Amino acid sequence: KDQETLDLIEELPTMDINQMSEYQIPEHKSLRTQNYYQSPKSCMDLTWQGSELYKASFSTCSQDRQYPKEMQCLSSLSHLGKICILDLETTDLLKNNGRIIEIGIICFNFYTEQRMDYSYRIDPGEGTYMSKEAEKTHGINLDSLKDCHALPALWNKICDIVDNSYIVGFNALLFDIPMLLQERSRYKLKRLFKYKACFDLAQIFWKNPRTLSMAHKYYTGNNAIDAHSALGDVKSCLNILCKLQEEHFIPNTQTDFSEWINSDANKGTFKNKIITPCQLSL
Repeated sequence: KDQETLDLIEELPTMDINQMSEYQIPEHKSLRTQNYYQSPKSCMDLTWQGSELYKASFSTCSQDRQYPKEMQCLSSLSHLGKICILDLETTDLLKNNGRIIEIGIICFNFYTEQRMDYSYRIDPGEGTYMSKEAEKTHGINLDSLKDCHALPALWNKICDIVDNSYIVGFNALLFDIPMLLQERSRYKLKRLFKYKACFDLAQIFWKNPRTLSMAHKYYTGNNAIDAHSALGDVKSCLNILCKLQEEHFIPNTQTDFSEWINSDANKGTFKNKIITPCQLSL
């Protein structure tokens, strides 16, 4: 509540923010934390309770919290405008049976030169069944979700994040996006899930390694960290995307990209495309 903190909060909308992360605190569904990274080393952490500031702290960034190098690594994709790397954890490994219980997104906005990280646990509601295979995979149990928000409370936020973006994920075309659309239908949510196109990394790697962990090892030489957590899998996709762009997998101009997306180079597996435009009718 000191004046210096209040002045900084007031100036927040005009600050040069290079990276922002937002995490819901699972134990306190009313609290959320935002981490702001100013260039090059200034960090600011804000925790909100509803619209009220709950806690604020300011510091010099440690080495691992400084402005991320991925923005430079992906600069060849800046013509796409906005990229959202997305992953879900669910109550079942089959999309038709499952409910969403965690969502992770890393958003690169090349218009504003910002990176924004989001991670939310989601309460799937009473009477939900968690398959043993799913719980063994991600380690999330239903009891830990009782104080989290249900999806409808986060839907507008999620739609705001991905709006007008290219969604990147591993099997996002056949699993994550259909799951989100299925949940929208289940809850009868009015707002459409709009995005420009889906860049499905699995459509490349199903020709070689078949899982995200295998693909991460194949391209980076390292094991994936925090595999099967939503944000951990998103970071694995980010590492793969960076490696792909080191080889200029996606053309670095809008003209060349438009030609590429309509060519045989965009062919995936099972008659799918690697990058598939959004079907707004969904």
